[in-house]
Amino acid sequence: TKEHLAIFEATQELPVHPRGWWSYEIIKDWLSGYKKILLKAPSGTGKSVLEDIMAYLNLTLFDNSFTLIGSISMPIAVQHIDRIRGWVAMSPFRNFIVYDSKEQIKLKNGSRVLAIAQNEKTRGGYHPDLILLDELARIRPSSYYGLFYQMGKTKGATEIGVSTPFLSSGPFLKLWYSGTARNYAVKLEDCWFITPEMIRDAQKDMSPSFFDQVFKAEFVATSNRVIPDEQLLNAITDTRSKYTGETIMGLDFGRKRDHTALVVLNDKGHVVYTEILPLKTTWREQYAIIRDRAKKFNPTTIYADQTSIGDPILEELSDLPIEPVLMSNDKLKKKIIDNLVLCFAYNSIHIPKDEQKLIDQLSAFVYLDDNLSKCGPEGGAHDDLVDALALASLGLERHIDEEENTDSWGAIGGEQSLDVEESPWTIVW
Repeated sequence: TKEHLAIFEATQELPVHPRGWWSYEIIKDWLSGYKKILLKAPSGTGKSVLEDIMAYLNLTLFDNSFTLIGSISMPIAVQHIDRIRGWVAMSPFRNFIVYDSKEQIKLKNGSRVLAIAQNEKTRGGYHPDLILLDELARIRPSSYYGLFYQMGKTKGATEIGVSTPFLSSGPFLKLWYSGTARNYAVKLEDCWFITPEMIRDAQKDMSPSFFDQVFKAEFVATSNRVIPDEQLLNAITDTRSKYTGETIMGLDFGRKRDHTALVVLNDKGHVVYTEILPLKTTWREQYAIIRDRAKKFNPTTIYADQTSIGDPILEELSDLPIEPVLMSNDKLKKKIIDNLVLCFAYNSIHIPKDEQKLIDQLSAFVYLDDNLSKCGPEGGAHDDLVDALALASLGLERHIDEEENTDSWGAIGGEQSLDVEESPWTIVW
């Protein structure tokens, strides 16, 4: 259409362009005056770039506009501003910047773009006319309804939320079926850039429900997860902990058809390292690998699963600080998993977002009976890393880590969150 061609021409100066038909439709709807727009799409479809393109257009083409980008963490919010700053620097508007910081840019035309993270400490007194919510399914309900929704309501802002479904999908799911938004759903077959090889590899590594969310962009309801969605979300951190202290190792042996897996935690509950050994690794090779990892991370204790008293595998590793743990039946395993559940409930476990295999296994770890007495992976997935994490967590004191806040909703490494700083200038509406 003429509108699509106009959008295409307006974005030609940028090093990236809107990807897919959905991007052009959403930009067109925004410019046409729609107040609430939602995009549900597979991972890797350029959702964040689309929002940055809209923020750039609002910043440069309209006077006195205010764009607010809401993100799941401050590092990701800063990435949005960095990208937009780079585009401005390559345009004629680079000479019109009057304020530039890690989280916001303002031009002489009175327009600005600000990116903030969902955080209970975030200042909420902003009044934007355009709110762009990145990965809305990962934003906590308390942050959406208590922060972003309230800021948009005061001025009747346009609200655009983009996301791939994740766990229970929180406010994204509710808004999708509320009937108040213009919805766009991108199917896997729409994504020519996702190759069949990528799909096959993902199907091998992911549980069926996780694949349906990430690649098919489908909402998946699982009520029998051992680790509740909200607690798993809270445990995922945007960066790895810089804290160095004592470490604990959990070691789950794959004695028959399963993999041997190990997880290393520091004494603050942050995942330091995970590893799954290939199925055909000989016992001699496994012993060598385990000794090497023990030398590297120097754990005070290695909690290892034991099938019976006098387990020959553990006897072979008797030179290491191993603490045997019986997990030979469902009842014994349930006790270990119950302790892991408590650790998540007390916010004592912190998992970097790049530990995707561990996160995938946790999201697919469910109760297998109505009595909640047996637990394991759904749909043929694996739980080797979950068992190793559960073993390592036996060495943790359950506490909320306040010394170093590295969760995905706040600041990094105990620093003051950038988005609570007062702006050096005042806007009068």
